[in-house]
Amino acid sequence: MTAPAAPSPLAVLRTLAQIWTPDTFDSVAPTLTLRGGDSNARIAVDLYVPERPTGDTLILVHGGGFIVGSRRMKPMRLLSTRLRALGVTVASVTYRRIPERLGRRGAPIAAALSDVVAGAGAVLDALPEHGISTSRVTLAGLSAGGTLALLAADRLPWVAQVIGVFGLYDFGHLTGPFAGLLPPLTTASRDPTEWRRWSPMATAGPFQPTHLLHGTADALVPVEQARQLHASRTALGRRGSLTIFEGAPHAFFNTVGPFAERGIDVLAQWILAPASQSSE
Repeated sequence: MTAPAAPSPLAVLRTLAQIWTPDTFDSVAPTLTLRGGDSNARIAVDLYVPERPTGDTLILVHGGGFIVGSRRMKPMRLLSTRLRALGVTVASVTYRRIPERLGRRGAPIAAALSDVVAGAGAVLDALPEHGISTSRVTLAGLSAGGTLALLAADRLPWVAQVIGVFGLYDFGHLTGPFAGLLPPLTTASRDPTEWRRWSPMATAGPFQPTHLLHGTADALVPVEQARQLHASRTALGRRGSLTIFEGAPHAFFNTVGPFAERGIDVLAQWILAPASQSSE
């Protein structure tokens, strides 16, 4: 198999620019903001509680290449607004990024992962207060958030299922003068063995049913990563599904359009369906 081309700086900049373009949708405000984490990292989680909850909850982990992004970035607000309207309780989690960890000991991805786990725990504690079940919780992440969601799932055994959307599952793919800086910055190591340790592709991934969604025109993370991860899980008897969007780019939730609308529909089907459901 020919090695995939490294992400181009132009593709990265184009994706980042979409984050800061004006909204073309009306977003609802969070119902409340939860706090969690240890004394050194007070993380925040925006909780969106619908008027008529179905009992299903989605914990969302944002993307941004571990460098930018937040719980209130555009894709998070779009998904929170649209899924809340369907009766899904949505929790948007924040985590420490690379710029906040420069000059500190430890891998930035370890701090980010700790924050996601702590944020999810805060959600679990809060759900009963709103009369919402804790047995129908989905953990989903976009891009870098997909990496974190798949890594966090094993530490959150009460999560019913996991979703990765245009996720990064293999740090070894990130090569070149621009993208090649991310693995050592994220893992605090120049050793490819350490990069692999933090790559969901290196293991069977979550024991929970895991659904993957990826576009064929993704110029940042090749669709082959999703295909390979799903194939390896299937070979091991792990449950889940793979949905491919022909022609969809990376970060297609950054702008409202056909791919975003289809993506919302697919997410809603997975979240509102029994956790054990698996389709190709």
